[in-house]
Amino acid sequence: MFRCLMTRGLMLRALPILCAGLRAQFRDLSCMEGGPLSTLRRLLRPSRLTPPSQVRLELRGGPQRALPCLILAIVLSCCASAQVRILAITDGATFTPGVPNYGSLATVFCTGLTGIHGVQSATQYPLPNQIAGVSVRFVGNLAPLLAVADLGSYQQVNFQVPAGGSPNMGVDIVVSQGATAAWPVQAQAAWGVFFTDSMGYAISQHVDYSLVTPSHPAKPGEVLIVYATNLDSLSYTLNAPPIGSPAPADPLPSLMPSSDLRSAPFVTVNGSESEMLYSGLAPGLVGVFQVNFRLPSATPDGDALLNAVTKTLCINPGLPSGFCIDGKTSLGAKIPVKAAPAPY
Repeated sequence: MFRCLMTRGLMLRALPILCAGLRAQFRDLSCMEGGPLSTLRRLLRPSRLTPPSQVRLELRGGPQRALPCLILAIVLSCCASAQVRILAITDGATFTPGVPNYGSLATVFCTGLTGIHGVQSATQYPLPNQIAGVSVRFVGNLAPLLAVADLGSYQQVNFQVPAGGSPNMGVDIVVSQGATAAWPVQAQAAWGVFFTDSMGYAISQHVDYSLVTPSHPAKPGEVLIVYATNLDSLSYTLNAPPIGSPAPADPLPSLMPSSDLRSAPFVTVNGSESEMLYSGLAPGLVGVFQVNFRLPSATPDGDALLNAVTKTLCINPGLPSGFCIDGKTSLGAKIPVKAAPAPY
């Protein structure tokens, strides 16, 4: 069973929504006080936003993942505008620019939205298509909204990607609140998957649901739980819930196995394929994937690198009609590892 880890204070600053506290309307500051959540809060607590010239999103990685920061720095330094203006659209886990897969979580950074008081989150399932008068359309389809927030110098909208066209079709995402703003749908330059803290550590748990941290590291051979979005399309998920609804616990909404035309994603640790015990939607949550895997027994002490991977598939090789679908590797996340001391 999944236990949520996030707090209202962590939502929508430089982090996606990962907390099942939607059901509790986020009335409490935490979902699990006292235990690993306290450590998580210290790791991830964002500083209060400063004047526009100093606004900073804590993104990690290469230049593709820094793009939203550059856009914010340029646009927010300009004069304020009453018009809705989209600054960037990213996945909801790594904030990599581009639109994630159908059914996954995405984030819009924008300006010009009004009447939003702090963080306003959804309070019901299925998720609503409008909060505080704000709506998002993807290829004409209304998107389920998790929350909207006014962070002073800019606003943020977290939504689940509804069914729609390909990012290469030249279609738009439209944010509306009286006025509207459109943004061309673009594919991601990099594959963002895993939820991480500000230090790049994956949001992962031991099987007792305690948080994996450098002070409470994973052990080689241990089964771990890690959380992601954009792992695969909802179209390839068995027992998938309707868009905007939480994933069921019975039957489990697992990803379809690989076929001749598709490689199901799996995880690697330091480049070595790990034993997969479950890969699918996290029960009770919307748009969040859960992967249960075994840390390879030969994993050395230190920070291990976790990646999601798909394999290259070739159809009708050697024939004129033959073609290959390239495999891909996600942006990485760290897992702290330390072997148990040897008995004397």
